[in-house]
Formats: sequence, structure tokens, C-alpha cells
Amino acid sequence: MITIAQKTIFALITATLFSLHAYASDWQRMNADYEVPAPAELSEFARFKINDLRVREEDGVREFKYTLPRELTGREVEVSGRTTADGETIFSGQEAKLECVNAVCRVKYPGLELDRNEVEQFLTSKSIGGAELGKRLDVFDNFVRAGDPEGVLYLGDYFP
Repeated sequence: MITIAQKTIFALITATLFSLHAYASDWQRMNADYEVPAPAELSEFARFKINDLRVREEDGVREFKYTLPRELTGREVEVSGRTTADGETIFSGQEAKLECVNAVCRVKYPGLELDRNEVEQFLTSKSIGGAELGKRLDVFDNFVRAGDPEGVLYLGDYFP
């Protein structure tokens, strides 16, 4: 259950993150961290930097865009979406649904189809092999385990 204090904190954070500095249609860039839920032995391979998170607000609707790490997809997959009617905690788009509380967003990618072989080819093209390749592929397996890939997006400087 989300408390009023949590909603207030989230509103303050989103107001800061999504505040407009020039024009309503300008995309604001920010960094974020992305994590795939995985066992502790995979944690060093399950965290990624998102350097291209873009947000904007226009006519009271907040929008976002970012690219999923290629280590999880094997190819370029841009995710985008916008706030739903409540405008406060849920963003959704064709590729993703984010539920955010206190700058932490649980993300699901319904219907996103990924190919393990494509990911393996990408990783080996980066000269990743042996035990590390196995662990990175285990992270991919955790990412897609539930059928629809999912992870956690940490906004701003917040990352536990």
C-alpha cells in the first residue's frame, strides 16, 4: 500500500525530474540505472547504466524514452511510453509498463520478443567469453524468465 507520504515524495521527485526548463516539448536527458532481478552471484552482471533516458511533459502528459542495454537484447530496443490517466505512478507504451514509487520503477515489457542467440552473438562480438559469458547469459535468462521480460529502473542518482 502506498502511503500519502510516499505519494508526496514521488510527486516531488517527478516534479524535479520532469520539470521544464525551456519549452514544453523539449526532451530532458538524465541518467538512470537498470537492474535485472537475479541471484546474488549474478549481481555484478545484472546492473546496467542507462545514459539516454529522455523525459518531457506536454499538456500535462509525461513521456519517456530509453534504450534497453544490448547485453539484454542483442540489438537496439528503444522503449517509450506516457503517463496514464492518474498521471502519477504508471507509464505505459507499446513496449513497456512502468510503475514508479520514490524514483524506483518496476518495468515489464509485455510481448517483447528476445532471442538468446542474438544476445550471445552480441556478447561474443565484445570479446566476452568463458565463465563471464555464461553468467551474462544467465542474467538474460532471468530477464525473460517470467515470459515477459522485466526489471527495475532507478532514476537519478538513487541506486541501492
